Amino acid sequence: MNFKEYMEARINEAQAELNEVKFSEKNLQKVVKLYSSIMGKQMSGKFMPIGMEEYKRKMGAGKGFRVMNNAGEQLRFNWDQKLAKKAMFDLTSIDYWAKGNIDFQKPTRTVTFGAELNVLQVLSKITDALKTGTINEATEIIEEANGLLLEKRTSAEKKEWLEANGMPKSLAGSEKGMRKRAEELGLSEQLEVFLGEPETNTFAEKLDKVDKKMNDKNVYADPDLVFQDIEDLTGLVASGKWRTLIVCGMGGVGKTYHITSKLDDVLGTRGTDYMYHAGASASPSSFYRTLFQERDKVIVFDEADSFLKNDEIIMMLKPILDTSGDNMAEYLKGTQSMTGQDKNAILEYSAEVDEKIADGKIPGQKGKGGVLLPSKFYFTGGMIFISNMPASKIEQAIMSRSIFVDVHLAEQDVLKRIQTILRLGITEDAGAADSYTAEDVELVMEALGGTQEVATEKVTYMTPEYARGSKKMTVRAGKLGLTMLKSGLSNWARLAALYA
Repeated sequence: MNFKEYMEARINEAQAELNEVKFSEKNLQKVVKLYSSIMGKQMSGKFMPIGMEEYKRKMGAGKGFRVMNNAGEQLRFNWDQKLAKKAMFDLTSIDYWAKGNIDFQKPTRTVTFGAELNVLQVLSKITDALKTGTINEATEIIEEANGLLLEKRTSAEKKEWLEANGMPKSLAGSEKGMRKRAEELGLSEQLEVFLGEPETNTFAEKLDKVDKKMNDKNVYADPDLVFQDIEDLTGLVASGKWRTLIVCGMGGVGKTYHITSKLDDVLGTRGTDYMYHAGASASPSSFYRTLFQERDKVIVFDEADSFLKNDEIIMMLKPILDTSGDNMAEYLKGTQSMTGQDKNAILEYSAEVDEKIADGKIPGQKGKGGVLLPSKFYFTGGMIFISNMPASKIEQAIMSRSIFVDVHLAEQDVLKRIQTILRLGITEDAGAADSYTAEDVELVMEALGGTQEVATEKVTYMTPEYARGSKKMTVRAGKLGLTMLKSGLSNWARLAALYA
């Protein structure tokens, strides 16, 4: 069967199923499959359905069904919006995206149909016109059945076309005259060809959302900066300039090391000058007790996922971390009520509880052997949470009150990071039980795949510019920015843009 016979057979098949160009929505995909199958035979291959979308442009709003082939060509079969609202569709145009056109909101070419035109007959002409696979060559053929000359042409080209269609060359200077004469000859009942015009459509909007989501996932911390940033920001909490820091992201890359090393330098001994808790219980009562007993210290909660997922603890943290409040911690369950008490009374009772705990009383217990904690107390220390949770899992109310760092490294940077840390531990003391050499490091890295000759992937690192475009600005961010400005850190502006 040659192409002409194939076309005739498919058209006859379609005419048996369709009432001219109008059909119900339930037959939509069936019709698009038929039309795109016919056109794909003479284009760059079979078209596969993408789906329904809505669009808006100067030419008018409507709905269309988009298909694409493996070569990257796209077609969209469009229906008048008013009829679409009635669950009936009237094919009014076809948009075409040529190979290489990745602007999904600007077709390469749009072909519209006259109201009285049998679309299946027009489809045959379009298919023949597009058989070369390039719309530019097809335009010439389509325009032979056109006459409206809506695209810009030279005077000579207009005269040539007029003469070929039995019209006087004198009409070349009058667009209105050419249109009128074309209508008289019935040429306007055929096809109108337009250069694709810009539009908005729901297909591109969905792609943008997916693209943003993927970009969010693939924006990585810069390993050359993020660990120094963590130390600088830890210093702000250690010096009492800010209340809390959250460092989240992948485990095993050195978050804890950099935080505790900085605290050692600034505050001194762990367990005396600052407190460290790893994998502690997520019980709200035990958390409240820890906060009370260490309320004037910087407290590090390592492996803090359970704290940051507990609703009661989150509610407890909000007023403590609020930059505009009095940093009052409050917990009513199993505590001594401080309702109606002024600040001095709360401070006095808190001091009494401290003395009783120092004398051996068990905090949080009733009776002779224990002492009830106050239902309210003032927290004057700082908190640092280290978590392996992704940023998306952390409560926004807590994140917005904190300096927040997401340590999400690209795989190639993880390997570099491992190598750097291992090299720091190289010692010449071969007799030590935990000693190793530079050669040992290279052997381990080779085993891990860190020395293989592989192409380095392009990595998008978090930058101040990216952070400003994706991070919600709050008054707290401004206050934190001022704190960083006054901190004396030379890189305060970058730190504010990335983490405030």
